[in-house]
Amino acid sequence: MENLTFYRKVANSNIDLLKKYKSSYLLNLNLGEIKNIYLENNINLEQDIIRYKKFLQKKEIYDKKIIVFFHIFYTDMIDEYLFYLKNIKESSFKFDLYVSICNEKINKPIEDKLKNFKEDVIITICENRGADIGGFISILNNQKIELKNYNSWLFIHTKQSNHLELNRSIWWRRALLNDILLNPELVNICVNKIIDGIGIIGSSRHVELCRTCLDNENEFKRGCKLVNVKPDIESLFIGGTIFWANMKILEKIINSNISIKEFEKNFEHSGLLQHGFERVFGVISKHFNLPVLGIKLNVQNKNYYNNLKKYEYVDNILIIKPSTNFKFYDDNIIINENSRLNILNKINRYKNYNSKK
Repeated sequence: MENLTFYRKVANSNIDLLKKYKSSYLLNLNLGEIKNIYLENNINLEQDIIRYKKFLQKKEIYDKKIIVFFHIFYTDMIDEYLFYLKNIKESSFKFDLYVSICNEKINKPIEDKLKNFKEDVIITICENRGADIGGFISILNNQKIELKNYNSWLFIHTKQSNHLELNRSIWWRRALLNDILLNPELVNICVNKIIDGIGIIGSSRHVELCRTCLDNENEFKRGCKLVNVKPDIESLFIGGTIFWANMKILEKIINSNISIKEFEKNFEHSGLLQHGFERVFGVISKHFNLPVLGIKLNVQNKNYYNNLKKYEYVDNILIIKPSTNFKFYDDNIIINENSRLNILNKINRYKNYNSKK
């Protein structure tokens, strides 16, 4: 049963009442006086109590932090990524930063740079196994994550696709980062969407179907088995593994107790567990009936990638026109014609594959 303090807070949270009465006055009324004010103003107290309780539940979630997992292999990219992480610092949410870095890459200048950015950063030194996903799993193996403290999580890594030409590799990385981390406003939107029940959020340009990547089918099934989910090839995932995600997905992975030893030491651009596992995030999201959301920024910039008409699988696309308060990390990257044609050829192959289904 609610006490008098609760009823006072309910009354004090009602905008209509605050227009007529000073909040200090509402906070000093007894229960009978509060009920009379509601009657006199023809406002339903019971509905206001329900509204206020929903507000308290949401406030509890909003007061929680973001958890950021950041895997570092290419140390020359750290400044670029701190540029994007700064937008989380300037958002409405607090965050904890967990970094994994391969043992042969860590040194004091890098550690100092990370600590200068966030003093309480937690750094895990890991084996060079499983690339970015191996680093993520290594953090889970070595750190105690208190899930109840967080409302969402972000996974990023120093992405460099050495099997692609440089411009295309950079375009892929920047598309993944810009569409979800370009400014604090965008961070707030993404976290709000996750709190409201979205499973995964990433660049709409890189939302893919698991069945389009048949060369990693065995690794995909193996990854699904590790987290005990059905290998649903109709699930959506973010190609490139940079995304926001729901806490249910993280909890499922933690409870699966996957070891970094499951991942291979060698590196190829395809055919390893890490390539299958990047699709598993999407399968877990579908397992919980949580939708995947693609973000597309509506910006006019001669070096941006809006002119690339990427074929998009996801129906759930949020088109955002950012405020003027943003800038790109590097406006000097120009996608050349060969890069553009390579991307469009890949898109057409996907379209042809779908047309045969």
